Amino acid sequence: MTHSKTNADPIAGKMSIIEHLAELRRRLIVCIAALIVAFAAAYVFSERILKLLTAPMEEALRSGGSLSILKVQEAFLTHIKVALVAAVIAAFPVIIHQVWAFVIPALKKKEAKVGMTLVISSTVLFAAGILFAYFTILPYAFTFFLKSAQGIASPNISLAFYVSFCARVMLAFGIVFQLPLVIVFLVRSGIVTLDQVKKARKYAIVLIFVVAAILTPPDVLTQILMAIPLLVLYELSILAAYLLRKRD
Repeated sequence: MTHSKTNADPIAGKMSIIEHLAELRRRLIVCIAALIVAFAAAYVFSERILKLLTAPMEEALRSGGSLSILKVQEAFLTHIKVALVAAVIAAFPVIIHQVWAFVIPALKKKEAKVGMTLVISSTVLFAAGILFAYFTILPYAFTFFLKSAQGIASPNISLAFYVSFCARVMLAFGIVFQLPLVIVFLVRSGIVTLDQVKKARKYAIVLIFVVAAILTPPDVLTQILMAIPLLVLYELSILAAYLLRKRD
């Protein structure tokens, strides 16, 4: 049974390997199509998006310095990169919905019922992570880094490097802000217990700093700035799982 062939409950039967692959292919096509459409739209507005993206750095550079291009093709490639990042962000709700729709057949009815709630929650948390990075982490990090160079060198920052740095930090925060959702889902589905999550706190702290080191650029400040909200999110995840369990 495949999703495309019947309107019956996808949990009611089992799919063969071939049917799983066909379903995966269909879901991937939808995701790629969403990315292509989002990229085309984002490229049209890439200059406006780029101005918005460079605003935190321009604010930090008021005391001196500038963004610059170091290669002839750098500006063009930067517009492409900006459009790609914007496309990933814009298409995220479609992608997470397709992932969830593909996973549903392997879940129990109780777990499958919360699918749309998880899709909406995941999108909100992804957006929250990106906005948190843009309005809090990036301005603070840029100001700190540029102040450390005062009296030593005049900032002349590559536009391509700057966009890559921002994209990596923002997307990383969007991903790690999914932590509460992951923990709540694991507890609700019975894969782990709330007590196990609580007891794993000391290991989670170490893992959080490792993840922060992997996802962020290689500087201690950015890693700490990611690790701190992750620790807060971990505690909020425990609270959310507890409240949901109590409500049940």
